[in-house]
Amino acid sequence: MFCVSFCIGQETPAEIKSGEYFLYLQNETLLKEGNYEEKEKFSKFVYSHLNGDKIKLKDIRFFRNVDGYFGVYTKNNGNGKGVRLIREREGAFELFYKSRNWKNDLESRSAFANKKSYYSKNYGEIKKLKYKNVLEDMQFDGNDKMGPKQKVILEHLAKAKKQKRFKGIALGVGIAGCIAGYWMIITDDSQQNIRGLLVGGVGLAGLTVSRFLGSQIELKRAIGEYNSL
Repeated sequence: MFCVSFCIGQETPAEIKSGEYFLYLQNETLLKEGNYEEKEKFSKFVYSHLNGDKIKLKDIRFFRNVDGYFGVYTKNNGNGKGVRLIREREGAFELFYKSRNWKNDLESRSAFANKKSYYSKNYGEIKKLKYKNVLEDMQFDGNDKMGPKQKVILEHLAKAKKQKRFKGIALGVGIAGCIAGYWMIITDDSQQNIRGLLVGGVGLAGLTVSRFLGSQIELKRAIGEYNSL
């Protein structure tokens, strides 16, 4: 059985006042309003140091401007393009989600369930919301002395692990069914063609089901409980 060691209340790397505009860079440098330049270009904000040196989006970890509070996820372990993320929830674990039309999402507060989600713990690196990542960042150890909240969190994590496994099974069945069905349909045997349609249908059903399965909902519930401590 695994248990969790809670380390909430640690000092964050940046002291940021509520509502204050800022840039928090990947190198953990905090730039408060007045210590950087912000310009709007083609409906996007671009940033630079006071000496004119450009600050690329991928070099920023978090920022707040007139549009709201955002995070930036960098692909390829920080070497790729920066992706702007909308903050969904704050706390020891901050949740973010990716949106192609982020301005509309900010205005409508559209449902987060179908968005690709990310998180950061205590202003640290932004990571994809995956079971393995959350498990590591909740600092599991061998301590058996758990409070009621901790047990609830473990239950959510256990459900997330189970749903992750079911998603993998459904996806595997879906892919295999579609491939097998295709090869059966292209044969000259009419009976095989009929069976191929059935097998292919099962494959498509598996792929469809796999899209609605996943661990993100339970992971978010676990994070919600963690943040409430």
